[in-house]
Amino acid sequence: MLKLLLPIVLAVALSSTLPHATEAKQLVEVMAGSAPDRHVLFSFENADNPRKSALRISTHRVGNPGAKLSVSIDKSTSPLLSRLLTTQECKFADNGAQCTIIIAGHTKTYQRFLAAFTRGRLAHVVITNAAVMQMQTDVPLTGFAKKLKS
Repeated sequence: MLKLLLPIVLAVALSSTLPHATEAKQLVEVMAGSAPDRHVLFSFENADNPRKSALRISTHRVGNPGAKLSVSIDKSTSPLLSRLLTTQECKFADNGAQCTIIIAGHTKTYQRFLAAFTRGRLAHVVITNAAVMQMQTDVPLTGFAKKLKS
């Protein structure tokens, strides 16, 4: 009987000492706009591990296929990101359009975003659709580097 219980007890003991996947995942977010209203969310996932890291840019209630998303930092004349949202990136729900862009952590684009958000003071986020402004907001980046390290 004891031989049968020993593997179960060892499995339970090991599973309680190993870190869970949810605990190991680091997530740092920056939001442009307000949560219940139109907004753009920048989520840096696993920023400390280049192989598993990713930047997820999500728009809520703003932007749809064909809209242009532009992100620039401080007084830079060239945008960090300027791209048209596609039908593969956007979905329509009851509360409006939701678009998601995922940038893998091993890419140069991800590294540029990480460096710009760490060193920059202000991110300028603009979404235009058919040359009509849908959203234009500035996001302070103070404290981003501190969140990233914690």
